[in-house]
Parts: sequence; structure tokens; C-alpha cells
Amino acid sequence: DKLILPNTLTSIGVNAFTSCGNLAEVEIPSSVEFINYGSFAYCINLNKINTPEGVKTIGDRAFANCYALSEINLPSSLAAIGMEAFSNCGFVTFTLPEQFTVVPDGMLNLCAKLTTVIFDGDITTIGAQAFLGCDALTSFTIPDTVTTIGDGAFSNCKNLETITLTSNANITEVSNYLFNGCDKLTSITIPDSVTKIGEYAFYSCESLHNITIPEKVTTIGAHAFQGCNSLSSITINGAVKTIQNEAFYSCTSLESITIPDNVTTIGESAFALSGLTSFVIPNNVTSLGNNTFSRCNNLNSITIGTGVSSIPRKAFEFCTSLESITIPSNVETIEDNAFLNCTSLSSITLNVG
Repeated sequence: DKLILPNTLTSIGVNAFTSCGNLAEVEIPSSVEFINYGSFAYCINLNKINTPEGVKTIGDRAFANCYALSEINLPSSLAAIGMEAFSNCGFVTFTLPEQFTVVPDGMLNLCAKLTTVIFDGDITTIGAQAFLGCDALTSFTIPDTVTTIGDGAFSNCKNLETITLTSNANITEVSNYLFNGCDKLTSITIPDSVTKIGEYAFYSCESLHNITIPEKVTTIGAHAFQGCNSLSSITINGAVKTIQNEAFYSCTSLESITIPDNVTTIGESAFALSGLTSFVIPNNVTSLGNNTFSRCNNLNSITIGTGVSSIPRKAFEFCTSLESITIPSNVETIEDNAFLNCTSLSSITLNVG
């Protein structure tokens, strides 16, 4: 079916044509300035939209779940695009006009056929979940003009293999859930401008082999690399102070890692179930979380730094390859089950201060 709207119309109302399942084509007159929330949401057979000059706003979820929508032109008059405006549409290629510097939150999330995104303008911000679940994306270049990328912007892009960030990139944070569940992501260069790796940033990136944490990063967030079971090489440069809970949990290919001297805190289960064979706790570390190295079955060498006063609960439980350990004099407390089921542990040296 085709819908022809009158040329006296200035605004298409909230949910005006939601779930008009037989609607395939819409002729929007140049008098229209506003396409509001959900105006054409769930028009599952709508395949093409011509938005004429004069349209100023496309509201939140205006075309969400228009599964067949593969073509739309966005006029130079357009000043605002709402959240999830084109969520779960059928685009293969999408071009954002030059007047836009911000990719709205969720703008193209769940567009499973999307392979190419073109930015005609200088983008500064990519919104939260902007491209979440875009399974056909295999590569993406983030422009140097981008300073902010919202949480989960590329989360669960299951076929995303490469992300291009140049040395001139200006982002300061790898945000929470940014590449969460990107199973095929093999490598990424984190720019020198970054100061924080967010929570779940690379969670379950199962094909990620190596990573370098640049000089300015001070925090590696909780679960940041959890489940990266191909990660075999990681370089952490100088400024990191905090490694949060489960940051490297279940990194089963990670056999060694050097922790910089600035680190003061290693969170709960930070390296649990990893492939570590040896580990040196730097002298500035004063806080170790419970289960820090739990079930590291290959761990056979551990050096405890002079800042550690307590070996926490279940810190080394089921470290079945650990044969000996020296407890330095600065350690005042060994908590419950710290060495539970360390079946090869035959020698413990306690240095009393």
C-alpha cells in the first residue's frame, strides 16, 4: 500500500502509523517538519522513504523495526535524529549527512544487514549502543574527530573483525561494554589518548589475541577482558593503578603478564581461571581481592610484594600446579581457604618479621 500525505501537514504524530504492516511506500510532502516518536515503527513492509527538504526532526524510534526499510534520504534541513530512530531496519549502507557531528544513541542498533556507514561530516560523538548487534559489520573506521564513544556502541557485533583507530584519535575512554561480545574481533590499537578501559569493554572477545594498554590508562575496569580466551599477550604500560574485579577472568591463553609498579589494587577474581604460569605482585599493591588467582591451574610461581598485608579468601584455591610459596614478613593475615585444594603445594615458607 502507498500513503500520500496532504501538503498542508506539518507534523506526523506520535505512533501515527505504527504497525501498519501493509504499508510499503510513503510520500511525505515538503510541508512536514516533524516526524515524531514511533511514527512509522513496525511498518514491516515499508522499504523506501523520501524525506524532503523541510523536515527538521526525526524523532525517537520513528522508523524502528521497519525490517524492509533499506533506503532513505536525509535532507540538509534535518537538524535532529532521535534515539533508535532506525533501530532494526534493513539498511546495507547508511549515510549520515554532513550537518551531523553526533551519532544518536542506538541510531542503527540491530540493523543486521548493515555493512557500511558513511559519515559526511566531522563526527565527534558516537552514541551509546549506536551499532549494537549489527551482525553484518566486519570492519569499522572511527574518525579522528571522535572524542566520545558511548557505552556498548559496538556491543554484540558478532562479525566485527577490525576496528581502525589511528594514533591521532582523541578518545579518552574505552567505554563500558564497547566491544562486549564481538566474537571475531582479532586486534585493536588503543590510542594513546585513552585513560580508562571501561567495564566489560572487551568482554568475551574470543578472537582477540593481543592488546597493548597505553601509557595514560590508570584503570582497567571490571570484567574488561573477561572471557577473552585467545588473549595470549598483553602489555600494560606505566600509569595503571587499579585492576578491577574479574578484569582478566577466564583468559585461558594468558600465560604471563607484567604488572606495572604503579598498581595498588587488584580486584576480586581479577586473574581467576586464567592460564597464568607465574605472577609477580608489585610492591605497591596493598589490596588484593578474594579469589584473585582462583583456579589458575597452571600457576607454579608467585612472588608476593612488600605492600601486601593480607592474603585474601580463596586467593589461590585450586592452583593445582603451585608447589611452593614464600610468605613475606609484611603479610599479617592469611584468610580462609587461601590455598584450598592446592594439591601440589608441599612447601610454605613463612618469614616472620
